[in-house]
Amino acid sequence: MRIRCLTLLSTAFLLASPALSAAPKLSSKLPPQVLRSLELRLSPVSLGAIRPTSEAPQLLVELERPPSSRAELSRAVSELEASGVRVVRAQGEPLTYRQFIVVTADAKALGHVARLDSVRRILPALRPGLPSLDRSAALLGLAGVRGARPAVGAMTGSGMVLADVDTLADVFHPDFFRGDAGYYDWIDVNENGTFDVGVDAVDLNRNGEADATEVAQPLRAAPINISSGNEAGGVHIAGFDPSVDWVYLDENGDKERNHGAAAGFAEDVPAFGEPLFVPDDVNSDGSIGLAERFVRLGTSKFRKLYAKVNYQGVQHDHVYERGIDMSQAPIDLTHGVYGYADALHATGVLSIAAGGVALPSRRWVGVAPDAELVLAFGISNSVTAPVVWALSQEPDVLLHEASVWTSMEMDGSDPWSKLIDTSSASGVVNICPTGNIGGARKHAVIEVAATATGEMKFNVPTDTQSVDLTMHVRGGSDVVLSLREPGGAVHPLSATANLDGGGRLYSYGDDVSDAGTRVFYNYLIGPGAGDYVLEIQGD
Repeated sequence: MRIRCLTLLSTAFLLASPALSAAPKLSSKLPPQVLRSLELRLSPVSLGAIRPTSEAPQLLVELERPPSSRAELSRAVSELEASGVRVVRAQGEPLTYRQFIVVTADAKALGHVARLDSVRRILPALRPGLPSLDRSAALLGLAGVRGARPAVGAMTGSGMVLADVDTLADVFHPDFFRGDAGYYDWIDVNENGTFDVGVDAVDLNRNGEADATEVAQPLRAAPINISSGNEAGGVHIAGFDPSVDWVYLDENGDKERNHGAAAGFAEDVPAFGEPLFVPDDVNSDGSIGLAERFVRLGTSKFRKLYAKVNYQGVQHDHVYERGIDMSQAPIDLTHGVYGYADALHATGVLSIAAGGVALPSRRWVGVAPDAELVLAFGISNSVTAPVVWALSQEPDVLLHEASVWTSMEMDGSDPWSKLIDTSSASGVVNICPTGNIGGARKHAVIEVAATATGEMKFNVPTDTQSVDLTMHVRGGSDVVLSLREPGGAVHPLSATANLDGGGRLYSYGDDVSDAGTRVFYNYLIGPGAGDYVLEIQGD
């Protein structure tokens, strides 16, 4: 059976509405949405069909003010734990950022926490979303930018920390090593005056001879069409291209580049494996001449990588750190829960941001190739822990590679936005993709007068397993919303109910946000196919 998951975001504007007093407020310390999330524990639509899970959501406790010292933070953590909550940790350290602490708890414990004078409020979990060309360098004018300050050298991101909340990344990809392991001459074995892969040698031991283990083997940069998974045509020349390809030394003769702790390479081995090089085509003529050399790749650009997975029997919670165990970092944990390899998305994102070695002849080099990288990967019913961990690393730039359009307020008052605002005030540059499904007909808007009625129709295809339905009411909050099934049965969105046509309507609660938006959070689980109608009644 083909799995279908429909996401619908519907926004209703009510004009000239009466006062907001009739609707519940989100200003209390413990909003209904938090309690409802504890009751339902539903998996996110971004991971396929919505279903109940055993995992408690990762919530945020916001303190009245940020702790001023580690001792004060320790007291705050102890106070929370004494109230019955579990403070989430990574490598033994509490996951915190400024005044925010990540916790899991039951409703009773949260009730105790809400009575603490030191706690401002308890915020819902951060819902995970879907993870969101060499011409870019020319479009951005990177060559000009890098040479704009000759007095201080090229602007390549040196000294900055770039964090990414994303999928896993292939930490063994050549793009993610620095060219700091030395320059090496090559030996013209066939004496034709130009470098030939598979024939000529890189003089690794600098003895002036082409040893059997020094024959340079090609490592081809294969541009992939992300939709088909096949190599994109018309991008790479037929043979070896020194502007994008690499070479390696096949020391054990198995015709592939071995790398990582699993292959027996220690943490201090350059590029975590068999010798790997970037050709330095100084005159950019497309070939390596006798006077040109190779740069050996050495130090990993990844400072730390946090992988936290709790999904469908896969459990993994570890921080990998350069100099300790980065060579053991996984590149696959879920076997493709998103429909593609775990490391695909972030590998592409971070290669654009910081990939490659900034040699003049290299075509595919990232915006800031000398930056330090920090990566957070989370698969569960929330991504609170990865986001807070990434911020706790004090990055200069943080990429939020998840586009979330449902189950949040969408007016800047949600917990994720609060983290972004807090970190931005501290100097962090937050980069937030808006997603790429604008033309997918998943969103709708209707304008309804305060005392009028309105309808919004959407179609549920056959075999749809779940629908994430979020309604935003702006300009007023006194409104009644109901769902009419294809067969005519009507259910208020404020209550959980069985559907006459099969399946179930879940109400995740409805609240008024700090910015005045009333939000209805609903899911349809296993609904029957057909045209559904949202009925809007102004008051």
